[in-house]
Amino acid sequence: MHGVGVSVVNALSDWLELRVWRNDKVYYARFEKGECTVHVREEGDAPGEKGTEVRFMASSKLTDPEARSRTSISASKRWRRACANSPS
Repeated sequence: MHGVGVSVVNALSDWLELRVWRNDKVYYARFEKGECTVHVREEGDAPGEKGTEVRFMASSKLTDPEARSRTSISASKRWRRACANSPS
C-alpha cells in the first residue's frame, strides 16, 4: 500500500503505524486521526530485511453504527476500495 492508498487509510483511521525495513535498518512512523505524531525515525538494525508493515485502527466513526449512517457515502466507498486493494 503506497501513496493514495495509505493516505486514504490514514484519513479514515483513529491511528496508523508504519514500519519499513530498508537499507539494513528498520524505520517507524505513527499517525493519529490523520496527523503525524511520531515522525519517521530509525529503530535499529535489520540486516537483510526488506518490507513494509502497516497497522491501523479503523475510525470509530466508521465502526459505530449510529455514526456510520452520518458518514458520507464517498468516504465509505474510499474505505472499501482501500481495503480491497490492500496487498495482504
